[in-house]
Amino acid sequence: MRYIYRDLITLWNNLFIGITVLFILINIHNTQAKILQNTYALNEDDFKNAENLTKDDLESSSISIEAINNYKPDIRGPVASSRRRRRNGVSRPTKLWPNAVIPYAISPHYTSHERALLARAVKQYHEKTCIRFVPRSSGQTDYLFIGKVDGCFSEVGRTSGVQVLSLDNGCMEYPTIIHEMMHVVGFYHEHERWDRDSYIDIIWQNIDRGALDQFGKVDLTKTSYYGQDYDYKSILHYDSLAFSKNGLPTMLPKMTSMATTIGNAKDFSEVDLKKINRMYKCTDYIDIELKKRPTNSEMITHARALAVPIYNSPYNKNPIQPTFTYTRNPYQPLNQDSQNNRPMNVVTQASNPNVPYANNPFKSHYESSIQSSAFDPFTGGEEQYSSITSKDSENYCVDRITVCWWTKSRCHLGNVKTMMRTLCAKTCGFC
Repeated sequence: MRYIYRDLITLWNNLFIGITVLFILINIHNTQAKILQNTYALNEDDFKNAENLTKDDLESSSISIEAINNYKPDIRGPVASSRRRRRNGVSRPTKLWPNAVIPYAISPHYTSHERALLARAVKQYHEKTCIRFVPRSSGQTDYLFIGKVDGCFSEVGRTSGVQVLSLDNGCMEYPTIIHEMMHVVGFYHEHERWDRDSYIDIIWQNIDRGALDQFGKVDLTKTSYYGQDYDYKSILHYDSLAFSKNGLPTMLPKMTSMATTIGNAKDFSEVDLKKINRMYKCTDYIDIELKKRPTNSEMITHARALAVPIYNSPYNKNPIQPTFTYTRNPYQPLNQDSQNNRPMNVVTQASNPNVPYANNPFKSHYESSIQSSAFDPFTGGEEQYSSITSKDSENYCVDRITVCWWTKSRCHLGNVKTMMRTLCAKTCGFC
């Protein structure tokens, strides 16, 4: 009898636990349904308010996406963790939004000003491409949910079910919205293109360890580029300090005149629009006359321009030929992570973190050009110059990167002063 009583108690407890779990699941389902019922679409007032936005409203961009995300990527979801070679612009039909129509729903937690910014971005897509953001109907199960979820992020292209575009409080700036929506349409970052090594140098030593995969390369054919050259002006190009672990540049353009351009876009570039319209076969928009600008290939008239020394850059109207008495040991990868006291590899491919610097195809380029360069980007300018017999940099009163304001505190720091003189001469007051 005692055992029968014990079994009944056990059965009752299990039944109680089962009912409790079922109640929790039903409650979660009802909560999610309520959230979706309380989503909204942009209305006529939002688009009217969008017309009243000022230039400052549209061009403000005070902090980078990766900083907002606490160094988490802004491309998330299954596609972000795939180890396959990724494409700059998706080409599989299943990843494209059918008929270029993107059904959407918006969280109720946006202010009227934030909704105006969203409306302005949507309006630009409607005016310059055949992409159409349309309010989600009650029967649609595949749609885009725009809400304040967790920083700024999106998946790339169309996925099944509810697809999240997170635009949190720190993300509500017009350039950021355009950037993230372009991921939704189907594009990766410009610096991930397979041919990027002809246009930018990735400085692996300065990249945060957790963000190395953000500098992997994209496997593209010419068709996948949609016939367009590398675009320094793209809204999808990160700035020179993206995912930097030490405040030093993580990428620099080989075309020095583009140094203050990358990561500084305030709207679509012409190439961005061409790629969107070709991806979705927007024939009515492909033929729209856009302002002609030289292509990157036209601007680079000689291969030597890819490695022009800083002292001979287009910024300098009176070139000075510097003479260095320079002593330097051959570069060796760091053996220890100074913060965690553990082995650290220097990588040349994010997808293969065990490839040492010795195999880096750019090693010879930097070792051959270091004699005429004012800093070594692989070490952050920590080299020792025994003497510099050329005139100091007062004739180079420009900033070579767009984020000198962020590194201003390093201007006169002993071991990086030479580098800061080169990259941020104007901000640091060296001229």
